[in-house]
Amino acid sequence: MAVTNVVKTYRDGTIQIAAGADSLNVSLDVGDFSFEEPKAGRTVIRDRGAIAGLRKADDEVGSCSFTVHFREFTDAASSNIYDFIYHRASASGYTSVGTSGFEQWLVDIVYTSNATAMAGGTHTATLNKVLLTASFSEGQPDSISVTGEVYGTYTYSNT
Repeated sequence: MAVTNVVKTYRDGTIQIAAGADSLNVSLDVGDFSFEEPKAGRTVIRDRGAIAGLRKADDEVGSCSFTVHFREFTDAASSNIYDFIYHRASASGYTSVGTSGFEQWLVDIVYTSNATAMAGGTHTATLNKVLLTASFSEGQPDSISVTGEVYGTYTYSNT
């Protein structure tokens, strides 16, 4: 398959937060999703000050962020973003994607850029084992800034 010439825009993107069989399609987001997939840290090997080699060190923690327009802090009946991030109210029964050894509430983030209307295909990035936090900000409109620390893998697909 040849590389597409269709440039993607924020109008093509969607974000989904998933925890096991449960998921939340993020709506009313600003369109500023970003993420960083770091490489392992580096240990420089030196011979009397001159660089003689380079070895992999500890894995680095990745990151992601996005902003949504504020609607509510909690809802006992319907899952909302704050409840999903903090594993409470309507989302309290959901199952973390963290396995043995991961005590924190972790989710997967699935970002999809769908440009099939322009023959640009669908491109997906899945960030696994993400610890999310949120911060509220009053404004026009009020907003919630979501940040994540990625403790798992990054998976990409194109269709």
